Amino acid sequence: QSCCYNYPQDQCMLCRKGPVYYSLRSEVNVTMPDGTDASCGLVNQMLAPEENDGEMCVTVRDKVFDDCCYDQCRLCEGQGLKWWVEFEEASSEDEGFLGRRKAQEDDEDDDETGAEEGGDDESESAETEEEEEEVKEEGVEESVTCSSIDASLYNDFVEDDTEQCLEIKSEYTTDCCYTFPTNPCGLCKQDGTSLTLLWASEVIYEGRSVSCGVVDNILNTEEETSPTCSAAKAEHFDDCCFDKCSLCDDNQLAWDFVIDYYNDTSKTCGDIEAIFTADEVKSSSDRCDSVKDDYQELCCFTPPVTPCELCPEYVRWNEAVEFDGEESTCKAATSMLKREEESSDECSSGKENMGEACCYE
Repeated sequence: QSCCYNYPQDQCMLCRKGPVYYSLRSEVNVTMPDGTDASCGLVNQMLAPEENDGEMCVTVRDKVFDDCCYDQCRLCEGQGLKWWVEFEEASSEDEGFLGRRKAQEDDEDDDETGAEEGGDDESESAETEEEEEEVKEEGVEESVTCSSIDASLYNDFVEDDTEQCLEIKSEYTTDCCYTFPTNPCGLCKQDGTSLTLLWASEVIYEGRSVSCGVVDNILNTEEETSPTCSAAKAEHFDDCCFDKCSLCDDNQLAWDFVIDYYNDTSKTCGDIEAIFTADEVKSSSDRCDSVKDDYQELCCFTPPVTPCELCPEYVRWNEAVEFDGEESTCKAATSMLKREEESSDECSSGKENMGEACCYE
């Protein structure tokens, strides 16, 4: 009992004041009202069993709130983030945020190099040259994007309305942020329906090679009726989109239900949908029709209003039972009965025949 607790109705959160939620400095150490030291992250976890207006929650929050909590600077507050936008690599002589960050990284590299004095200098020099050569060969270079700039605000615990926050916003908001469109453009939207996006396929967009997924993200910042949206669809729709075969059409797919697939392999019904996407199986193809004939009845169903629950609490998942005239398990029977109404004869019969074997409290 000392390890468990009942969930509070209004859970205490260290960095919450009324309806406002602040960010947490998880690694900062503070002193609790009882004199013990703990990280802000641990304090927040310790308060989880308490009610928000409880004495312990209020007392601890008042004591450590200023040290643990802060109003996070967000690059695109209330707007969307163009995470894919890249910036040229800055040098330490450049002005602005990226230049200062580059200078800081160079200083840290110099400090690390200085700390490695002593030992076989010739051996260390050879190792360093070898590592630098490997990096050059691999061409590994971390690009600076709107996403990485936004992430740095979190990693560096930059507070809202500070000089640093305002400067970064002033420098990058125009390039990195956008107002959410009323009706966003979707690359694979056609006549009111959405076809399947070939996310990883590469196309040339605005002079550079990018994935169809990135193109779709870029277009999500535009209105569906905009010239940019229309032009991109005209150029890239056929390369990026296709009318994928749908195993269940308008019915519900039993994603986790395991079936015997071709070549004596076991697959879930959800795996079949993934195969359709990976192999670009079109709805009009013979393969689509063939797979539907073989597996639609097993994998698809009309969702019941009140699904049948074989067991009120716990199920012996791997217990062997006979279901629908065949050997099965309680797990498979439970999954199949969820397709039936609770008030149906199939549900009542299943409970009567398998309840004792499958259920326990």
